[in-house]
Amino acid sequence: MNNHITAIFQGWLSTATFLFAFLIIPSLTCAIEVSDADLLRMQTRFQEKGSVTYPENNLFSAEKLVLGKMLFFDPRFSTNQQTACATCHNPSLGWQNGLSYTRKIGKSPFPRRTQSLLNMGLDSRYFSDGRAASIEEQVLISIESTAELNIPMERLLAKLAKIPAYLTLFQNAFPYDETAISAENVIQSLATYERSIVSGNAPFDAWIAGDNTALSAQAQHGFILFNRKAGCVACHSGWEFSDHSFHDIGLPDMDIGRANYLPFLAMQFAFKTPSLRNVAKRAPYMHHGGFQTLRSILDHYNESFVRRSSISMHIHPLHLTDDEMDDIVEFLKSLNGSDTQTTLPILPQ
Repeated sequence: MNNHITAIFQGWLSTATFLFAFLIIPSLTCAIEVSDADLLRMQTRFQEKGSVTYPENNLFSAEKLVLGKMLFFDPRFSTNQQTACATCHNPSLGWQNGLSYTRKIGKSPFPRRTQSLLNMGLDSRYFSDGRAASIEEQVLISIESTAELNIPMERLLAKLAKIPAYLTLFQNAFPYDETAISAENVIQSLATYERSIVSGNAPFDAWIAGDNTALSAQAQHGFILFNRKAGCVACHSGWEFSDHSFHDIGLPDMDIGRANYLPFLAMQFAFKTPSLRNVAKRAPYMHHGGFQTLRSILDHYNESFVRRSSISMHIHPLHLTDDEMDDIVEFLKSLNGSDTQTTLPILPQ
């Protein structure tokens, strides 16, 4: 009798094991697999590229673009006459400077790294704490900031007036303005050039357009993880891979960020979500430059973030495996665009 009961139990156990192996386990291992329709819906989130808009009081002109580029690369218009906008926003370094922090003209450290200027024309607030509401405002702050060009506007205009070739460039760009070399026109020219800095198409764009060979299987799997298990899409959405909002992501840092201007709990330690376009070319990462690799960022989100009351609702342990994090990194590399090479202008003498 006992043997009979044991046989029945063993048979039941064997059947249960069979069902677990063939029904339950596949549902776990395939949890991030998606149908073609679901994959298409994911891809569609990132297809629509916005257009660069120009404000009514600073419409685009080719002449302003040429002048703005000259000013952007000219180091003479800083206190030390050695620092141009391009010094900290180097096109070969992802339009930033590759340092973990910005240096003041006086060589003392500034506690935030230089932000990339890539795709600024598609954004709505500027600087990592959002303190500028327009590119024009950002330009003026950067010119006069002691951490950047550190030159009063009046002094900059006096320097420009001593270079006859610049007078001609300003007159061409602003033919109806008798005072061609003015603060407003300097700002408008530089803002026009900064709006022209837009990333080119990347392998990811070819893939979502239908070229299934544009991304490796590993990168495609990373894209699914990005959208599903990791949930990165909650903040990194749209063509730019940014919600243009501000979040506390739990960095071990005492910089309160956006809360300097909006003193609410939700803005404590909050910084703007960066675009992920060309992200693999833009190390170091975060406002403090504390992460040197994309993998170290994923390690942070996986389990290393600081828990506090202001932390974003989207931040939680991800429980990603090493292989899954490697797949996401491969996907992020696919966002490197084929950008138009920037040629240095011949500066007016």
